[in-house]
Amino acid sequence: MLFIKRIVTTFICFCILLVVFSISAGILGALADPNDLQTGEQFVNKYNSVLMISTVGLSGLTSVVLAFGGIFPWCRQKKEDKN
Repeated sequence: MLFIKRIVTTFICFCILLVVFSISAGILGALADPNDLQTGEQFVNKYNSVLMISTVGLSGLTSVVLAFGGIFPWCRQKKEDKN
């Protein structure tokens, strides 16, 4: 049951982080030249594959670490009392 909780948590975190990092990449493209939107569009088009690979990779790695690292309380193993 714990493994299923961790997998579901990983998937949910991945989706949330993917959206957050994608928005951040879009903002980065817009900041290339705030006065000229075409420059931002060229930036995103030029580095599209790099942005996508890094966004997906960072989202996946972060979500796995969060879920399987025991950071969330529902993803921790139960401690057994040693009396």
